[in-house]
Amino acid sequence: MYKLKTSIYFFILTVLIGTTAFTSCTDTVATKTTIEISVKDATGNKSNWTVYQISDTKFNLYGADTFFRDQQSVTDSNGLATFQIDDIDFVTGGQRTYYFFVQYSIAGISKSKNIGITLSKGNKKSGSILMN
Repeated sequence: MYKLKTSIYFFILTVLIGTTAFTSCTDTVATKTTIEISVKDATGNKSNWTVYQISDTKFNLYGADTFFRDQQSVTDSNGLATFQIDDIDFVTGGQRTYYFFVQYSIAGISKSKNIGITLSKGNKKSGSILMN
């Protein structure tokens, strides 16, 4: 009898854990937040350039500093860098602003260009950075 009760409790616990894990997994897939950043200069789209993403808090404290970046992406042949923001950043259910920036130099002068994009959970947005 004791063995039967233990088996039933174990089965119920396994089903609950499996259901919770599956629900959590499908919710994340359905609510992806995606951003595409286009990088251009006077000659057109720029491929193989690194674009950095940083939260608004870090950007306001440290500026466009690659040390404090949250993630980075390299532009493809069309000059597009794609980012996905994890849902964990949206725990309050509101909007958050993220900054995307590129660092480069022209005639030996270091420059940085950035764009801020305000996002809500599940958004798909795009932005453009012109290096000049």
